[in-house]
Amino acid sequence: NNETKKKCHTDWCEISTFCNDDQVCVMTSKCFPKCVVNGTSVTEIEITTTELTTNDNDGLRPISERSCDDPNMYCLHGVPSNCSGKGFSCLCDEGWTDILCHKSCTLKCVHGQCQNNDDTMRCSCEHTYTGRLCEALIPDPEERQRILALILSSALAVALITAIAIPVVMWKLRMLLIIKIIYIFKQYEDDDGKVIDAYISMTATPSAENFVYRSLRPMLENMNFKLYLPERDASVGGVISENIITALENSRRTIMIITHDYITNEWSRFEYLIAQHETLKLQQRIIPIILEDIEEERVNMDKSLKHILDSIKCL
Repeated sequence: NNETKKKCHTDWCEISTFCNDDQVCVMTSKCFPKCVVNGTSVTEIEITTTELTTNDNDGLRPISERSCDDPNMYCLHGVPSNCSGKGFSCLCDEGWTDILCHKSCTLKCVHGQCQNNDDTMRCSCEHTYTGRLCEALIPDPEERQRILALILSSALAVALITAIAIPVVMWKLRMLLIIKIIYIFKQYEDDDGKVIDAYISMTATPSAENFVYRSLRPMLENMNFKLYLPERDASVGGVISENIITALENSRRTIMIITHDYITNEWSRFEYLIAQHETLKLQQRIIPIILEDIEEERVNMDKSLKHILDSIKCL
């Protein structure tokens, strides 16, 4: 048997399993494997031709296409992929596997190769795939981190753009509002006996002060319009009510900065009542600017203020 192994280029008994568990595979003098049963009388069981040989009706390629120069080395269901003399290997047809392509393996592996071990078919997957048919991509932790980093950076960029865009848009809206006010201002002449272009009626809230002192006042006063702001221009030690009446009677317009606090403030009410009275005498114009959403307050709003807001176009 050892001499037979030296003669044969390939010991098929070592590279594949042809015999049952109670049998032993040995190579014949013609380099074919056979199965023998251990015992006092050895019964040789030749490998059938359907396993290793071919005939005209088995549907296999001709032996010349399935072997190299040595006809004793050939593939059953495939073609040789290595005929260098340093080894022998086969490229199996679809549905077949093992070194000699003699084992059926019908699993449709998506990203891998079908293998038949001990009559059990399974898919040997590529290293990045898993699943019974190698159909599932194994998640890459680094790829997850890259995706997460991309999402976070995109969200941060959107937040940053929004943070920059909102003030810009608000500034542009305020500029448009002030331009409308300027247009209204130009409808009055300077020879009407009034010394103040506009009385600013407001309550001291952050939103109102921010709008008036940072946007409205600088823009109008830079255009040489004279404004009256009670907190800035009222005479020191004077009676508040008298200061308000005098300033309103000498103003061409009253600009009302409407906020939540303005609606409930008593001094604001006093101011817009005087302004309404001056308007009825055709000596003044009221310009309401709604700075905050006051829809919920309209139900319980002072009737005079509600009439002003309903009858005059607000900015």
